[in-house]
Amino acid sequence: MLVGLDGDVSPCWPPIRLRSMDGHVQFINQCPAIFTQSMERFIGMACAVSLTTTGRFIILFNMRYMFGFHRVLLIVVITAFGSFFAVGSARGDDLFERRIRPLLIERCSACHGAEDPEKGLTLTSIAGIAKGNAAAPLIVPSNPSSSRLIQAVRYKSKLKMPPDRKLHAEEIRLLEQWVREGAKLPDRTIPIRSQHGDVEFPEEDRAWWAFQPIGDPVRPEVNHVEQVRTAVDRFVLKRLETHSLSLSPEADRRTLIRRVTLDLIGLPPTSVEVELFVADDRPDAYERLVDRLLSSPHFGERWGRHWLDIARYADTNGGGFDYVYPNAWRYRDYVVGAMNEDKPYDEFLTEQLAGDLLPPTDDPKLHVDRLAATGFLTLTPKGLGMQDKELMVMDVVDDQIDVLGRSLMGITLACARCHDHKFDPIPTKDYYSLAGIFRSTTSLIDTNKNPSYWPERALELPSVTAARKVYLSRKAANEKAVAAEKKKANAAVIAAAQKRQADYIAAAARIRVSIEYQNAIAHWTFDETDGDTVTATVGPDGPLSNVDKGAGPKPTRVKGRLGRAMRFSGRKDIVAVQPDGLEFGTATDFTVSFWLRASEGYSPNTADTVLAVNYPMAMWFIAMRPGSYNGIYLRHYDGQRAVDIKPNKNCLPLLSDTAWHHIVFTSDRDGSGTVYIDGEKSGDIPISSVSRAAQFQKAKRFSIGAATNQFLGELDDVAIWNRLLSLAEIQAIFNQSQNVAQIEAERARNRDDPKSAKFTYEDAARAGLVPSILRRFVDLSNNVDDNALRKLIDDKKTTPYVAGDDVESFYSDEAKQRLATRRAEAGAIAGTRVPDATMAMVAFDAQRPTDLRIHIAGDRKNPGDLARRGFPRIITSPATRKPAENQSGRLELAHWLTDPNHPLTARVFVNRIWQWHFGGGLVSTPDNFGRLGERPSHPELLDWLASRLIHNDWSIKQLHRQILLSATYRQASTRNPQSVDSANQLLPKMNRRRLEAEALRDSMLAVSGQLDRRIGGTGNNWKAKQFSVDDANNETANYQSNRRSIYLPVVRGAAVHEMLRLFDFGDPNSVTARRDVTTVAPQALFLINNPFVIEQSKRFAARLLRRSELDSSQRIRLAYQLALSRQPSDSELTRAEEFVHDADQAAWQLFCQSLFCLNEFAYTD
Repeated sequence: MLVGLDGDVSPCWPPIRLRSMDGHVQFINQCPAIFTQSMERFIGMACAVSLTTTGRFIILFNMRYMFGFHRVLLIVVITAFGSFFAVGSARGDDLFERRIRPLLIERCSACHGAEDPEKGLTLTSIAGIAKGNAAAPLIVPSNPSSSRLIQAVRYKSKLKMPPDRKLHAEEIRLLEQWVREGAKLPDRTIPIRSQHGDVEFPEEDRAWWAFQPIGDPVRPEVNHVEQVRTAVDRFVLKRLETHSLSLSPEADRRTLIRRVTLDLIGLPPTSVEVELFVADDRPDAYERLVDRLLSSPHFGERWGRHWLDIARYADTNGGGFDYVYPNAWRYRDYVVGAMNEDKPYDEFLTEQLAGDLLPPTDDPKLHVDRLAATGFLTLTPKGLGMQDKELMVMDVVDDQIDVLGRSLMGITLACARCHDHKFDPIPTKDYYSLAGIFRSTTSLIDTNKNPSYWPERALELPSVTAARKVYLSRKAANEKAVAAEKKKANAAVIAAAQKRQADYIAAAARIRVSIEYQNAIAHWTFDETDGDTVTATVGPDGPLSNVDKGAGPKPTRVKGRLGRAMRFSGRKDIVAVQPDGLEFGTATDFTVSFWLRASEGYSPNTADTVLAVNYPMAMWFIAMRPGSYNGIYLRHYDGQRAVDIKPNKNCLPLLSDTAWHHIVFTSDRDGSGTVYIDGEKSGDIPISSVSRAAQFQKAKRFSIGAATNQFLGELDDVAIWNRLLSLAEIQAIFNQSQNVAQIEAERARNRDDPKSAKFTYEDAARAGLVPSILRRFVDLSNNVDDNALRKLIDDKKTTPYVAGDDVESFYSDEAKQRLATRRAEAGAIAGTRVPDATMAMVAFDAQRPTDLRIHIAGDRKNPGDLARRGFPRIITSPATRKPAENQSGRLELAHWLTDPNHPLTARVFVNRIWQWHFGGGLVSTPDNFGRLGERPSHPELLDWLASRLIHNDWSIKQLHRQILLSATYRQASTRNPQSVDSANQLLPKMNRRRLEAEALRDSMLAVSGQLDRRIGGTGNNWKAKQFSVDDANNETANYQSNRRSIYLPVVRGAAVHEMLRLFDFGDPNSVTARRDVTTVAPQALFLINNPFVIEQSKRFAARLLRRSELDSSQRIRLAYQLALSRQPSDSELTRAEEFVHDADQAAWQLFCQSLFCLNEFAYTD
């Protein structure tokens, strides 16, 4: 007898004993309560429940819930469980309820209770016992010896449980009896699994709707036959009529063309297209419209972007090592092309999973497409910097399984990595069977390095690769032959030069005397008053330009230190000088002099160049830079190493004070580099180790100004010499109010030294001396006596007898003829050149495919049984082909997935297409057709469409036609007065949908007339192992484009394009099954204030104003047609005319922007 909460006597409740989890406190509760809450909500939260052997209940509590409000809840739970298990006991599972459950709770709950159970194994609930864990089967019904539980309690295996004390013999006997009799549980069946992970799925799992064969339902009879246009309508109407509903009337033609055009190509229709369709009275006008849009090349861009959402496409890796993917765009272009070609869906999937394993083809495009398609697998985010490289690889495999499951099968396969799927029939063994397939696929390389990388392969036929190898082999052989001829001829020239050593020493002396008076080889005063060209007093001229080829400003002329100067705005503005004459080889010394004044407020953040010369394999530049660079430096770079000439203290405050400063750098190639500021030596450093290896020959580009980063200031009187200036010469330039040309002219007039007779390298060459050898003599003879010079000549390390680039003109006639023959052969070989390969991220099989062992609890260091490569067995049929021993199994996986009998593939894809047309799928959880997902709202329609997809050879465009031609799609989106279906699941009207971010941006560009409609390719010049941000933390992605949004870079490691992010772009790190649709204030603020929107509004206004033949009223009508595909109402026209009546461009821009801000622009009805 128990006393209820209200004091009444309750004769039907047995006594309940409560025991705390951490002590021996016992008390009797005599208060039954009404079961008003869900039992399952509390069972895992606070307690475990069991009948004692005497029929009493044990309730084990986590004591932290025994306070305050939770105490009341637990009293509810106690009574609920009492009622529940009284029923369970009455069903006849007496042995389990009376003996087994109490025993498991008594001895196992401390480690395997409901909260945080060890190894994921719960022994205090029926669900936990039935499920077991990811290791070998816990219980094999009717087979105690094979049951892990029995092996553990017998203490005869490595695993001994309970670990503190063995069970009594009688308790072990009870467990063995229970297992031998089938291990019966109340309302639950334990799956029969063998030691090897085999499983017999319960009938309730096999009977789940998504695992049933795709049917071919009979088209139902309906009452409103007049509303039927296609079979789709019959299925929809059948559901509607059961609720006394029908379809809404068809949308008007302007609404319809706007809806279907935005739907299929992601762009609004033009005003001409709208008017033509409205006026087209042919009965098949709408069908013609759909067919035209399906054949548009922009169809692939629109629907390719949808696919990229579920392929988690990105142009960078993300994570700690956010390397860019320079070639990811090739997969994107493959998807766009496949959509446009109407590639059958089964082929589309097969190429993405195993394009590299398909039979060889001689069709170059098909072969390239198949390889590029495997980017579907390789675009996964990768933890390239992880220390545990095997875990890194398995994380990539897990992502590939997740995408396979959620994107293609609508099943969350990745949930079985650590344990059997909690809701769907996906055992852990099946996960690792799939994992073996992807682990046998190469998606990462350099796994012995940190960071690791991903593989790329050539997109070309094997025959092209073979032809390139032949070409390269022939080319290498010819180059070797040429080198041999040159080596032989060089030796002859050097031998001849050695015989004339005295002549070389004498000529070197004459050259050194000449050099002492040699003028600058290049000099620019910037004293022109106008024009777009800078004229040199000596050396090459150069145009005013910009690194961005006209997209940015050019330098401007201002008052200078000496006459006029050139001002640079820090926005890539330069003087692009032809680099003629800046040839210093590896030995020629040089000096650079210029006046510099920094603009007010300017201070560099990183290396801001003021002068830069690029050679094929080397470069030198001068830049302002803070930090250890002490304000300004000249860098010598030999292609691998660099050395910097810089002040020995911080001169940045001095150089940033807005006053003019004279800067000189001298480069003694086999000695030191020195910097002078305002006539005083400021620092020097040895440079020979790098500078002598830097080949400053055949200059490609010379820029004066802000070529790199943001130099903001003025330059004047820039001069370059191919010698070292003395301190006296440097101070003369600093102290005099003349430019370099004037100083050198004055010096020439005053020179009266007979030794100054000019002697040049050209003079020496005419005398039969090799200039390159002579240059070395000149360098060696500087400030050394004859004995020291001869030692340097004889030393192999410093000998001047080294053949330079000019030596060929001194070859014998026979050597020249042999070399000409070899070079003629080289020309013929060059005619067979095969262009460099186009690379892409391509998946391919590992050298040795392998099966994996189950990772118990997801821990790769705790292996379980072997899981041979295969597919989820809940779907596998006897006809399923096993993976080939010598391949990964991806091809067999693709064939299994695209088998017409596969119950998920076609259903999932059809549901996605429906969702992308209607805003919601027939199954509202498009990536989860399992138990946690929703059931289909129209199951017969889903199957009918899936069967039609397969029947029509998997044609995606045919599937679109079947949906788009239906009356269901064509109905108006206005409220159906009959409807009681607030969520519109029955589809009594069309859904009103907001445009995705891409369509919204593209529509603005299209309406403003600025859309660049080029298809394919990339706007980024990324290189391998380049990061998504540079050293200054600036993004390297190029967003400055008017191309369609699908071509904008998608950066994982940083924010994606601002507009895309704000309007709910999908997360590129994972599958985006369905985009969120938010309505937040920043979206409205963006449309009002963002420079992009303002710029497109200006362009839109300019487009209208260019129509000079139109008056204001007509322009307003055109604006409405372009933006909204309709005419303005009378009131709209009147208000707009009042606003723009004076034809002011600013007013027109605001009017156009107001159209962009309308809901009607951002939504389709």
